[in-house]
Amino acid sequence: MTFALVLAISFSGLPTQLEGKARTALADVAKARTALSAGNSKTGQSWLAKAETLLGSVLSEVPGGDLLKKMDKASDGAKQGDTGAVAQAESQAAKVDPSLAEKMGAAKQKAAQGDTNGASNTVDDARNDVAQKTGLGEIGDLYNKVVAARSLLKAGENLKAKNLLDQIPF
Repeated sequence: MTFALVLAISFSGLPTQLEGKARTALADVAKARTALSAGNSKTGQSWLAKAETLLGSVLSEVPGGDLLKKMDKASDGAKQGDTGAVAQAESQAAKVDPSLAEKMGAAKQKAAQGDTNGASNTVDDARNDVAQKTGLGEIGDLYNKVVAARSLLKAGENLKAKNLLDQIPF
């Protein structure tokens, strides 16, 4: 029996080689989801590790992709009042768009003042701007879900990891 995986996530706009990596990563996520459904968490984790590597590679090779990853770390850092992660994203943002750097500067200031919620919201707004300007929103979101699912599996939260993967459209 032959079947085809119809992708609901679009990778158009990527160079052919990177599009192939992204499609392979999405197929690996589907395999991980199947493995978790069958109760094979180690196999699922292995497929997710492969997908994370591929998606990280895609984001690293596309303009704005590294900034997207730094902004994800900055959002987590801002929630904890860590201005270092926000400063790194601010520096990277300045290379892409000065208005994004201004937003990150505002987030850094809020984090330094203890307004972690405001800082995190500002970083998230800037991240959305980057995703929109670069067209990498879907790949960035997929990458974040894969990273989060792997963390959940490592913590023994297999059902939560599977539920997170179930949110990914195939």
